[in-house]
This record gives sequence, C-alpha cells and structure tokens, in this order.
Amino acid sequence: MKKIFLIFVCFAFSETILIAQETHVINVSGSTFSPSVLNIQIGDSVQFNSNSSHPVLEVSESTYNSNENTPLSGGFYFSDGVGKISYNVASTHYYVCEIHYALGMKGKIIFSAPTSIKNQNLYNGINLYPNPLNQDKLTIYGFQENDMDIQVKIFDLTGRSRYNTLESTQNNSIIIESATIPSGIYFVQIGYKNTIQNYKLIKIK
Repeated sequence: MKKIFLIFVCFAFSETILIAQETHVINVSGSTFSPSVLNIQIGDSVQFNSNSSHPVLEVSESTYNSNENTPLSGGFYFSDGVGKISYNVASTHYYVCEIHYALGMKGKIIFSAPTSIKNQNLYNGINLYPNPLNQDKLTIYGFQENDMDIQVKIFDLTGRSRYNTLESTQNNSIIIESATIPSGIYFVQIGYKNTIQNYKLIKIK
C-alpha cells in the first residue's frame, strides 16, 4: 500500500512541477518600467512594484502606440502602482503610466503558451549521472549543443525547491554541485527557452 501511495505522489508531483509557475517583477527606474517588454508563459504572474507617482493602467494596442492613456475596458489598473496579474490564455497586454504616458512611460507583457515538448528533440538522449547519486557532483549530459542556457531546478517530494541555477552547457553537459542536497528522492526540472522536462533523481549519500 505504501509503495502504491508513493508512486501516486511521485506521479502527481511530477505533473505539478511540469507546469510550475513563476513570478516576474516589473520595477520603475526613473520614467521607465523595467523591463518594459516581458515575454513569459501563460500561468506565470507579474508583480508591479511601482508607486503612487506611477499608476499602472492597461490600455489597448492603439492607445499604447499613440502614447495616450484611455483605459482599456475591463483592463487592470493599480492606482498606487502596486499589483499582480496572471493570465491562463495566450495574450498581449499593454499598459502605461497614467500620469507620465505622454513621456512614453509604458510597457507590454506577452503571455505565450509553452512549446510542446513532444515536438522537440532537445531532450532526446539527456541523462543524469550517476543516478542514484552517491557523490557531490551530478552530471547532466546529452545536450545537442554547447553554450545553451539551461535552467536547472531540483524539487523534493513536498514541492520544496532544493536547487535553482542557470548554467551554460559545456561539452554537451552541465555539472551540478549537489553536496548540500540530502539523501532522498527528487525531481530535476530542466528548462530551455519555453520548454521543460522532468527527471527523477535518487540521492543515497
């Protein structure tokens, strides 16, 4: 019974982290939103960290292009410049500073659906070594190219993040320092651009 339950937990958790969401922050630098253009996945969140001197107002594309501040019907509005948005459909959202719109203080957020992993050959042949892991270095090898910026995240069975790094592939591989990760069962999430894949890892040291 315990084995069946563990298998169920592992399967459910692997499905959960496959669509793990991230929060992206937009700050204000002078009279500029930073970043002014944000490309993210659907389901991710955007946190505006502005202030009352720069209220955030969603507008239409035409209003955005003409540097005006006519509100978009049903759009978001944060009078104090602070707020969070998230969308589960592919869409583009334009916004301006309600006060300084004429100065071109504006930005846009593009929510895109992740590229289907099934249609990618990126992850074919990728392996973790050693697995089970009984040393302080984990090698992820089998990438098709060098100098690929790969996001590596390691989660335990409770969903807690144990490791998060952005590495560039060298010799078609990445080496992860795993000394601080205790013994247990983990899921390694490997991400490249808008695609992610998960691998099971057991550490026994």
